[in-house]
Amino acid sequence: RTLSYGDYTLDYENISYFNKIIIERKSSVSELFAATGSSRERWEREMEKLRSVDYKLILCEFNFMDIVNEQPPGLLESSAVYGSILSWQIEYKIPFLFAGNRVNGRACVWKLFHEFVKKKILNIK
Repeated sequence: RTLSYGDYTLDYENISYFNKIIIERKSSVSELFAATGSSRERWEREMEKLRSVDYKLILCEFNFMDIVNEQPPGLLESSAVYGSILSWQIEYKIPFLFAGNRVNGRACVWKLFHEFVKKKILNIK
C-alpha cells in the first residue's frame, strides 16, 4: 500500500503498525543531497510527521563516505550534508543508518521489523 509518509511500515497479522514503526529510505547520495538542499522544506515537513512515530529510521542505501566520494557537482558541500544529518538526528530524534547498498538495506529492514515483532508485539526478550 502507499504510505502518506515514509517508505516502509509493518503490517503483522492484519494489524498496521504505521503509527509505531516507519522507515524512510534514501536510495542514493543525490537523493540525500536534494533533501538537504532543494527539497529541504518538504523533507523537514516529512520528518516533522515522523516525530510522533515511536520507532523511525532513515535508511541510506549507500555508505557514509559516499557523501564525500560521490558528491554531486554544483550541489552543497559534503560538510553541509553531514551537519544537516547530525542536526536532524538531534532535532527529530531520527537515527540514520548507512547500509552500503540496496541488498543490505533490505536485510536491515527485515531485521528491524523482525526485532520489533519479537520485542514489542510478542514481548520476547
